[in-house]
Amino acid sequence: MVKLSEASLDLALAAIGHHGYGDFFPEPPELGIARSHWNDLRPYLADVDLDTYTGYDRVTAFAPKSRLNIRRVALLHPFDLLLYTALVDTQG
Repeated sequence: MVKLSEASLDLALAAIGHHGYGDFFPEPPELGIARSHWNDLRPYLADVDLDTYTGYDRVTAFAPKSRLNIRRVALLHPFDLLLYTALVDTQG
């Protein structure tokens, strides 16, 4: 059973706040709700078993890459972005 520490989740939220949510989509309102209820949400996310977690569906769209090319871009659910960002923390 793999779980994240609350400290790693705090760092993930700070990193998302510093670097932004993404380049192609506006920040979803769910992230603001997560920030305002962080003390309640953090223990819930820390209790997620990453061995069995499947994540939410992503929103995809096409964005121009150049005049002749397009690329597929995705918007992750805020919970998934927080968990995936916390995974790269080496202190957790």
